[in-house]
Order: sequence, then structure tokens, then C-alpha cells
Amino acid sequence: MVVYIIISFFLENIVGLLINNIYIIPLFFLVSLIIYYQVMKPELDKYLLYLICLGLLYDVIYTNIYVNPLLFFLIGIISYLYNKYFKNNFIFIIFILFIYEFMYYMLYVLLGLNNFNILIFIKALLSVLPINIAYYYLSYLFIKKLGR
Repeated sequence: MVVYIIISFFLENIVGLLINNIYIIPLFFLVSLIIYYQVMKPELDKYLLYLICLGLLYDVIYTNIYVNPLLFFLIGIISYLYNKYFKNNFIFIIFILFIYEFMYYMLYVLLGLNNFNILIFIKALLSVLPINIAYYYLSYLFIKKLGR
């Protein structure tokens, strides 16, 4: 599972460079961390600590804005609560990607880096959903099959 997360970390950058398109934004690393929780069911406190550390690593290498430790932590809490009350399903990843993009967008608005415009948010969401839903689906099937 660790190898899958590492591959996802680098694959996100590789696909982003190959596609080089603002209309397709891979978030494979985040997706892999969600699948990790769904498949491995780690202890919550250790999982949240991993998310904070990996969010910091993600920021250092990719974004340099240092909000991903907080965002990954919040996504971890939401994943925990969702999985506590609902069964894993395809809607889950759409929900998580929506929440992540919304939080990211609202932080940009709060920091004054972006004006609030619902069309910009919808455009950002539409650029994230298709490729990451496909990656989630293929990864989840592969890992479930590998686990058998």
C-alpha cells in the first residue's frame, strides 16, 4: 500500500506535466490517501498524523502555500466520519473531492488570492472530478483485487 501511495505522489506530477492542461487537474495523491483509509482502516490518530506530515511534504514539493496539512487533516476527519456512518461507495470520492476543492477555494478567497465567483469554483471542480474519479475507481478495483 505504501508503494501505491508513493507511485500516486509522483504519478500526479507526471500526469500533470504530460497533460499540461488547466482543465484536467490530477489529485492522485489525495485519492490514494483516501483509498488507503478505506482499505487499511488504520487507527484514526496515526492516520491523521500521516495526513499532516504528507500534506506538509506535498506543500514543500508541489505548492509552497502550506495549507495542505490542514486540508488533508480535515479530509481525514471527514473520511473517518463518512466511513463510520456510510458504506464506501462511488459517491464518496465525489464528495471528498468537492469538499477539498471547496476548502482550497475558500482559503484562496480568505487570503485574498481569489475573488469569490461560483463559476470559477465550478470550473475548478469540473477540472478535478473526471480524472480523479477514474483514478479512484481503477485504483480501488486494482487494490481490492490485489488484496484477494
